[in-house]
Amino acid sequence: MKFVLLLMILISLGGCTGPQNKLIGTWKMVSDKEDIYFTFQKDNDLNVNNQIYVKYFITKNNEIVIGEEKPVPFTIKKNTLTIQQESLVLTLVKVKQKE
Repeated sequence: MKFVLLLMILISLGGCTGPQNKLIGTWKMVSDKEDIYFTFQKDNDLNVNNQIYVKYFITKNNEIVIGEEKPVPFTIKKNTLTIQQESLVLTLVKVKQKE
C-alpha cells in the first residue's frame, strides 16, 4: 500500500511543469534583421545560434539569470517567451521540433 502511494506521488510530481521545464527547447527571437535561436537545455545550458554557450538559472522569485547577468523577469504564455531586462524586451517564439 505504501509503495502504491509513493508511486502515485512520484508520478504526480513528474507531471508538474515548472517554469524551467517550460523553457526547455528552442526559441526564435522575433526580429526583422536576423534569425537568432536560443536553445535551453535541461542541464541549465543555453546556446545562442550554436555560437554562444552560457548557463541559465531560475531563481526562487521566478526570475531568469543568463550567464553573469543579474536576475530579470520572464513570462511564458502559450508559445511566447518574454524576457525583460530594464528597457530591453526580448520576445521569443517556441520552435516546433522536427520528429
